[in-house]
Amino acid sequence: MKIKDLKGKELLAIDVFSKAEIRNEDIKLVLEPEAASLYCNINTSCKIVKFDGKVGLESFPVGHRYIVADLGGGTADLAVHEILDDHNLREIARSDGDAYGGVLVDNALQEFLSEFFGRDVIQTLIEQQTHGYMEFRRKFESKKRGFKSDVNAINIKLPLWDLKDAFEACNHCYDVKPMQSTQERLNLCTMGFFDTAVDGIVKFIQQIRTTDELGMIHTILMFGGFSESKYVQERIENEIPGVRLVIPTDPSLAVLKGAVLYGKTPRAITERIARFSYGFSVGRPFEEGIDPEELKYTKNGKKYCGSIFEKLITKGQILKQGQIFSDKINYFLDTDTDLSSMLSKAPAAAPIFKSTKVDPSKYSTAEDCEEIGKLIILPPPTGWPLVSVFDHVLIVGESELQAFARNNETNQMHETTLDCL
Repeated sequence: MKIKDLKGKELLAIDVFSKAEIRNEDIKLVLEPEAASLYCNINTSCKIVKFDGKVGLESFPVGHRYIVADLGGGTADLAVHEILDDHNLREIARSDGDAYGGVLVDNALQEFLSEFFGRDVIQTLIEQQTHGYMEFRRKFESKKRGFKSDVNAINIKLPLWDLKDAFEACNHCYDVKPMQSTQERLNLCTMGFFDTAVDGIVKFIQQIRTTDELGMIHTILMFGGFSESKYVQERIENEIPGVRLVIPTDPSLAVLKGAVLYGKTPRAITERIARFSYGFSVGRPFEEGIDPEELKYTKNGKKYCGSIFEKLITKGQILKQGQIFSDKINYFLDTDTDLSSMLSKAPAAAPIFKSTKVDPSKYSTAEDCEEIGKLIILPPPTGWPLVSVFDHVLIVGESELQAFARNNETNQMHETTLDCL
């Protein structure tokens, strides 16, 4: 989860809450699809459109698999969940979203108005006649949700007096005739407003069902504001044969209610799919002719290569709560320097990286790699010995990874939390 401060600097969600003086142990993070899925699983509050056309309120049986479609304003995100015993969930697949949200429909409307009335007029309307424009957008939002492909007309009252003021502010002639024809033009273009977003959503769902295993999944749980659109529902049913749609009684609040339930039963989501490959950046003996020269350094007369990606978790791997991934690493004190006594008292660092690839690049400096945290390892009270052996450990938490470094000699533990939702 990425949140930015007032200066645009990205902060971990945990950091944001700590600035509000909320203790880390009081924070639980959950993905929106998981929250909505949990809500519909525990509560019999989903409208299920059955194959015979009837609509009923049901909950999913144990073993049932379904696609979770988070259709919000900005993006469409998909996941595949399976129901386990005691209302627990297992994530089978995940596909983080593309920009196919309802905002694309709003953008298409604004583009149409800008081309018809003039961009300067619409911009003036937005900036100077904000109330009238927002009232018009509110009415359009209501019409957008109820719009169907067989609708013959869509009637939205335009803010004519506000438009008149905007025309005059731009020193344009105000002619009522274009206003009278706008309703017809808007009706003719309405379906086109949806095309980019809905085409993308349908293709997105089809892509996640391409494998033999996932292609047998016919239930789609839809939530988020855009899932309330009748036109979106029609297109999915018509273009993906055999699917049945499951829609919460209040799709926009499913995430909020599910998040509350998750706060009470955080272990309800027992397995997740790793979104990235995770590991530590370490050093090892330099391989001449293979390793890049810019990563070479010398310690105690021996050549080493830094920034080696030591992968512990693979992208797409199934992760279970409490699962442990570890590897041993040697830390050598540099004695070939006048600063060796100072270095023996200096903390060591263990950077933690993620990669977008299943098989990451060998080096953590590659474009697919990004540093997501750093363990600061304090020396023993007597200083670092010539050789120290550490366990680098990643432990799967409820919604994050716990990173540890354990000194095998002293059993000193150093840890940090990584927001890996």
